[in-house]
Amino acid sequence: MKLSAQIKSLRKEKKISQRELAEQLNISPSTVGMYEVNQRVPDIETLKKMADYFDVSTDYLLGRTNIKHTPSATVQESPGLYQEKKASPGDIDLENIIIAAHDESGSLKITPGLKNLIKEAILEIREERRLEKEPKK
Repeated sequence: MKLSAQIKSLRKEKKISQRELAEQLNISPSTVGMYEVNQRVPDIETLKKMADYFDVSTDYLLGRTNIKHTPSATVQESPGLYQEKKASPGDIDLENIIIAAHDESGSLKITPGLKNLIKEAILEIREERRLEKEPKK
C-alpha cells in the first residue's frame, strides 16, 4: 500500500479527522490532505511522529511490510519490549535498529536493551550460516 493510502487508512481506522491528525502532528490540515492524495510526502520527523501516533513502524507506513507492530518500531522507547513481544531477531529491520541507536541529537547511543537485540540477531545469523554449511543427511 502506498504511503498516502496508508495514512488515510490509519486515520480512518482511528476515526479521526484530517484536522485532528494535523493537530497531533503539529501541521496544517491541508498538509494532511495533501499527504493522503499523494501530492506531498512527509519529512522524516513527521513520518516518525505519525508512526508513534498510530503505533506502527515507519516500515509499515512506507509499505515495506504488512506487519504493523515490529519490534524495531519500539526499540527507541523501550528496549525491553523486544523480549516481551518474543519476536525473533530475524524479524528485526537493521535500518530501524541503526536509527534507534541514535538519540535526539543524532549521537550514537547503544542502550543495554539495544545491545542485547543486536547480539541476539548476530547469534541467530551465525546459527543459520552454521546450519547451511552442515552436510545434509
